[in-house]
Amino acid sequence: MEKCVMKFNDFIMDRLLYIVIFLVNVVLILLVISLDLLQSAILIEKGNIIYIFVLSLVGLSLFLMIDYASKKAYFNQLTRLNQEGEDVEASVVLSGAANREQQQVQDLMHARHRLYSDQLTQHRQRQEHHHHFMNQWVHHMKTPVSVIGLLTQQSRDIVTTGQAKKLLQSIEEENEKLAYGLEMVLQMARLDQFELDVHVKRVDLNGLIRSVINDNKKSCIRQAIYPKLVSSEPQIIVETDEKWMRFVFNQLMGNAIKYSKLGNAAEDMESKQLLFNVERTPQGISVHVEDEGIGIQPQDIPRVFDAFFTGENGRLTAASTGMGLFLAKQVCGRLGHRLTVRSDYGKGSIFTVSYTSESLHRDVWQ
Repeated sequence: MEKCVMKFNDFIMDRLLYIVIFLVNVVLILLVISLDLLQSAILIEKGNIIYIFVLSLVGLSLFLMIDYASKKAYFNQLTRLNQEGEDVEASVVLSGAANREQQQVQDLMHARHRLYSDQLTQHRQRQEHHHHFMNQWVHHMKTPVSVIGLLTQQSRDIVTTGQAKKLLQSIEEENEKLAYGLEMVLQMARLDQFELDVHVKRVDLNGLIRSVINDNKKSCIRQAIYPKLVSSEPQIIVETDEKWMRFVFNQLMGNAIKYSKLGNAAEDMESKQLLFNVERTPQGISVHVEDEGIGIQPQDIPRVFDAFFTGENGRLTAASTGMGLFLAKQVCGRLGHRLTVRSDYGKGSIFTVSYTSESLHRDVWQ
């Protein structure tokens, strides 16, 4: 923050008008005295005029120095508080007002701080209530969604007609979208209190990715996508939060499935590959999620991780919210990992999650 120091010359400039008026008054007084003595045929000596003027200047200088010295401690407090940054709490320690004007300013700052603290407390309470409500609501809604999914699976063994099976499949697809939306809301709410919902431990990336692939196998089969895991080692261990990383990989895989479907022409129903490539590099460990979808427009790549940004591809599907990649980026950033993307429009995209041991414990609590 820029320093704000009240120097003596600044102090003098603030009182320049008073100084000018004082000097003009001294000149007027000397002029009146000279005219009065002139009527009595008495001339005041030039040396006496200079002497009186110098004495007036000395008195004025002493007054200004005493005034500045009495207020210097107050000015130093303002300078120190300004240099300490944007800590609002620091304003309440302002004290030592030198006059009534400074006391009024000081009282006003304290009153405003109390008002700010009360409003901030109320806002935090409302936010906590909203956060608690959203968590409870999502958990309550996930139960009927799970029941609907179970009922549709059981009904497949009972229904025999093709039209009914197609209807059940549509219900199942819409139920999956509803479950995805609820999960998105839940993770968004949890992200506000990330530090309370993180548990860092050693995680096998290969096992985690296999589990994510298994979670999305129905969607892959439905969209004719073949997921594949390629790893440079049988087991690659990283320190991270397993639950949050599962969410990130589910987002990346769901995104790849959604836009791979859009890239399929009606006459081109051959299976497309979705590759998870896990490798160890000199910089750390990287997971590349490579799809063969429609890719990302070059002008959209810089904003692909922005909240609510859907881009050109988002206009092709009503299911796009622009929040999935944003949340994935936020989670990776708070865990100290890096999430990047490169894409060849019309051919596919590659999302990369990079793990480095140096960054995790530094960033996870930010």
